[in-house]
Amino acid sequence: MKIEDLKIAFVLFISSLFKRKRGANDFKKMEFSISTQKMGVRFTDKIRDIFRHRWIKKS
Repeated sequence: MKIEDLKIAFVLFISSLFKRKRGANDFKKMEFSISTQKMGVRFTDKIRDIFRHRWIKKS
């Protein structure tokens, strides 16, 4: 069992040496926009402003 574990570890080590490296384009694809308009914050602010007087009256 011990020798099999060493073989597996060796194969994993060798395969990690030959894996594809991440480039600048890959990291750019993983980034996400932090624009509040794209996140929908502006829309929720408008809705809150419209219904604010109803929420205050109920409290």
